Amino acid sequence: MLPDKNNSQPGELLKLLRNLKGIKQNDAARKLGVKQQAISKLEKCKKINTLKFDKIITTFNFSKEEIEIAKKFLPPDCS
Repeated sequence: MLPDKNNSQPGELLKLLRNLKGIKQNDAARKLGVKQQAISKLEKCKKINTLKFDKIITTFNFSKEEIEIAKKFLPPDCS
């Protein structure tokens, strides 16, 4: 469930979703079995592997509705 081509900022989308649920980077990292720095780096990515993105969405139970709402808050793609 990657962002569509109009919102090609999956890292920003994950950050928004995490913040909407009130999940801190440290908590997200612990739940995913990675370091906090890995979450920070991931949230800055313009491309994320589909399997990794789906794993994160599933792990934190982000609904389709939450994803669609968060997409509305992403800045337009400047590329």
